[in-house]
Amino acid sequence: MADDGAPVVAVTVPHPERTAVVSATVSDTDIGQFLERAYQAVSDVVSEQGVAIVGPPFARYRRRGDGRFDVEAGFPVSSYIWTVGQVRSSVLPAGERATLEHAGAYDEMAPAYAAVAQWVEDHGGIPEGDAWEVYLSPPDPDDASTARTRIVQPYHVASESTAGSAAGDD
Repeated sequence: MADDGAPVVAVTVPHPERTAVVSATVSDTDIGQFLERAYQAVSDVVSEQGVAIVGPPFARYRRRGDGRFDVEAGFPVSSYIWTVGQVRSSVLPAGERATLEHAGAYDEMAPAYAAVAQWVEDHGGIPEGDAWEVYLSPPDPDDASTARTRIVQPYHVASESTAGSAAGDD
């Protein structure tokens, strides 16, 4: 569980989720502005192409060694889109996912990420790729504690041979 008591929930997703996204490398101070522009660009392109947005916005982050992040931000969509400018099709992977809903400010999510990582380890899992955040509600500028964010970490369960060799390496 995270510090706020929210449980980690395991979810199996049988098929990759089609998404429309914008990708960029940004500094942590520029993430908010990038996300705002990305979500608007994706919304415009999918609307122009008659494609439906079928879920809340998300962003997938990969920390770089230079203090910046590679970010892929967008929405799940009902079908493939044609690339227009920086907006392109992508997918979120099928498979096992550990999820946790964080209530509060974005800069207070470290314990929630730690809880997800611990849950994956405790359940014999190995993270598979980068986690992402699903923004279930926007933050209130006057009260950041109202933001609701789902943290999603794809993982796979280690095979017995992998677990056995890892246990023997102690």
